[in-house]
Amino acid sequence: MGQYRSSFANQYEEKVAVAATSLTLGQAHEGKTVYLASAGNTTVTVPPDADVAFEIGSRVELVRNHATNTLTVAAGSGVTIRNSGSALTAARAWSRLELTKTGVNEWVLSGQVTGAFS
Repeated sequence: MGQYRSSFANQYEEKVAVAATSLTLGQAHEGKTVYLASAGNTTVTVPPDADVAFEIGSRVELVRNHATNTLTVAAGSGVTIRNSGSALTAARAWSRLELTKTGVNEWVLSGQVTGAFS
């Protein structure tokens, strides 16, 4: 039998811890869970394909790993982030967000977001 990824007590999860207040996603983050633990507000920027050529279908999970900061996702130049409105901020501490690349310079953001919905 092969190994599989379980959403419960996932021993195969690849984690990346970041304590900076800004982060531009790169190849090192693809397929991983990024824990953002800065005591200050944090912005994660999704870069355009010209800077980082993620494959379509790539995923990056973000976790707001601090009680008092905010975590906001920003679109780099020419990048579109789609969701159910313009909500690009993690709803609360320890919220999980997932970015999935769906096309050239196009991503979908899902998870526990807050902000303007349409």
